[in-house]
Amino acid sequence: MLYRFLLLAALSAVASVNAQTAYRWIDPATGKTVYSDQPPPSGAKSPATLPNGRQKPEGESSPGWNSLPYAIRIASEKYPVTLYTAAHCGDFCDQARALLAERRIPYTEIVLDKLPEDELKKNLKKLGSETPFLPILTVGSQRKDGIEKSAWNDLFNLAGFPQDVSGVKPPAPVIVPPTPSAPSS
Repeated sequence: MLYRFLLLAALSAVASVNAQTAYRWIDPATGKTVYSDQPPPSGAKSPATLPNGRQKPEGESSPGWNSLPYAIRIASEKYPVTLYTAAHCGDFCDQARALLAERRIPYTEIVLDKLPEDELKKNLKKLGSETPFLPILTVGSQRKDGIEKSAWNDLFNLAGFPQDVSGVKPPAPVIVPPTPSAPSS
C-alpha cells in the first residue's frame, strides 16, 4: 500500500512539473552563443552547427545537410569525418575525395599547406607528425594514414554510415581554409 502511494505521489509530482523552453542564439553584440530561458532578442541569429562544430551556412548555401538521409546525419554527428590533404597529395587525395563522395559522407577537408603558420602547427601537433603521410582520414577518434579503400570503408561502416546510398546527392565538403570565391563583376 505504501509503495503504491509513493508511486502515485511521484507520478503526480512529475506530471505537475512544467517543462521550460530553452533558447539558444548568437548575441549580435559579442558573437557568442547564448543559452537562456528567455526568447532571443530581435536580430539575434540561431546557430546551426555541423557535426564537426563549424557553423553551417544558412539557406541555400548549406552543404545539403538537411537533404541527407537520417542515418548519414546521425553517423556524422557521432563520428565527424575529417580529411587532411595538401597540394602535393595529387591522385591519392583525389581518390580519397572520390571515395567520400561515393559513400555520400559529409566531411571537413583541412588543406595543411594553405593554413596559416599557427593553425598548421596546431594541426600537425594534433596529427603527431611534422611530415604526415597524406591523405589522413579521421572518423571520430579513429585515424587512417594513406588511402586504403577497404580500411576506410571499414571505418565508415563501423561508424554507421550506410553502404547503400543510391539516390543520395553527395554533400559538399567544408574546406579549411576556405577557398576564395571568384570576384563577381
